[in-house]
Amino acid sequence: MEANRLVQTGGFSYKGRVLGVLAMSRSLGDHGLKDYVIAEPFVRDTRVDIDDSLRKIFVIVACDGLWDVMTDEEAVERVAAWTGDEEDVAQDLVNEALRRRTSDNVTVLVAWLLNREEDIDTMDEEPRLSSATAAIPTEVMR
Repeated sequence: MEANRLVQTGGFSYKGRVLGVLAMSRSLGDHGLKDYVIAEPFVRDTRVDIDDSLRKIFVIVACDGLWDVMTDEEAVERVAAWTGDEEDVAQDLVNEALRRRTSDNVTVLVAWLLNREEDIDTMDEEPRLSSATAAIPTEVMR
């Protein structure tokens, strides 16, 4: 589906990368590839049954600067174990990615849906958000 869309715009995929450069075909901010990379998300609705014994429920949205150096499980475990202020957890993930020497820009958003540790239940409200970003200087990425 994405490969067909890419070819229809005049682009190509080489080794699974848009024009042999970017590892995805939907992205924000990759201005040099704007003719081939779209920001329109692929959306899927999924029903998730919540276990009443869960103390924290959250969603982590991050770019590959985090995922290149940390597994999904590591990020989830880190957020689940977080005891600081909710709004600081995304910065902690960014800092950890930098500590692990990520070679890409890092942006992280953590949406808290439920945090029984703090007596916060946002399941019927807007989620509380924690966000952070770090830009890696170009000379470091080479």
